[in-house]
Amino acid sequence: MINHKRLGDLLFFCVSFVALVQVALLAMLSDVVISFIESKIRFCYAIISGVVRFDPAVFTVDFMIMVTYLLIWIALLLKLGSKLLAVSFKIITSHRYIKSLVVKTRQDIRLIINRKDLVFTAGFLSPQVFVSSNIRSRLEANEYKAVIEHEFFHARNYHPLKKLLLELFLFSFPRFIASRIMKSYEELTEIAADDYARKRGATNKEIASALVKLWEIDAHMGYYAVSFLQTRSRIGTITGAKESVFKYSFLFLLISSLFLFLMITFINGQELLLSCKIAYY
Repeated sequence: MINHKRLGDLLFFCVSFVALVQVALLAMLSDVVISFIESKIRFCYAIISGVVRFDPAVFTVDFMIMVTYLLIWIALLLKLGSKLLAVSFKIITSHRYIKSLVVKTRQDIRLIINRKDLVFTAGFLSPQVFVSSNIRSRLEANEYKAVIEHEFFHARNYHPLKKLLLELFLFSFPRFIASRIMKSYEELTEIAADDYARKRGATNKEIASALVKLWEIDAHMGYYAVSFLQTRSRIGTITGAKESVFKYSFLFLLISSLFLFLMITFINGQELLLSCKIAYY
């Protein structure tokens, strides 16, 4: 049997490792760019002083190489900065939305009084399950229990926080790759939550029935939260009509590994650049 939880954790770990390499790359590029600027200032001073002879050919090639690195450095900084701003905005939006809810606690569940048809898990350091009071009346007892167990799994595994971190870690990835990885991770965690609900006594029929009954609810989460309804396409997996998405997650892992290899090669090139860099004086 496929362990979707482990696959999701593996995907998160690999992207986290790539994120560390991205930070190292950004740090090395910063060092290269700053060193280049300093060396060029000294080089210009040496030319003015008559200590060295100006060689246009060497200077032009070296300058073009460094402009390329400078553009990459600026692009990475801009992407990181824009991603940090976007994440910060979503965190604030999430906090304000949760604060706007009128809730009361009932057996580890935050029961929402002033909103209809909501069921989700939110919170980063202490995630909690939020459920609208009328959701209970729309579902059978076993279906409701399956939904709650599903959400408890998200809370116990800190999926809202991991979702936030994953989006941040993918800041330098091309958008289509980042979105594919995010979608794969969300589907893996949702199916893993369904697996947990089954271990707690729920059946495929009850999970699928709950999805169908709550189908018309808006499942879009503009804030950092995870929901039972977030990846409705998994209903085919629940009923056995289609295969799990784990194969696609491995494809994205392969793409991530290739991206990692390219970055490592790029980082190794920095040392070569630093060793033969602009010592005309």
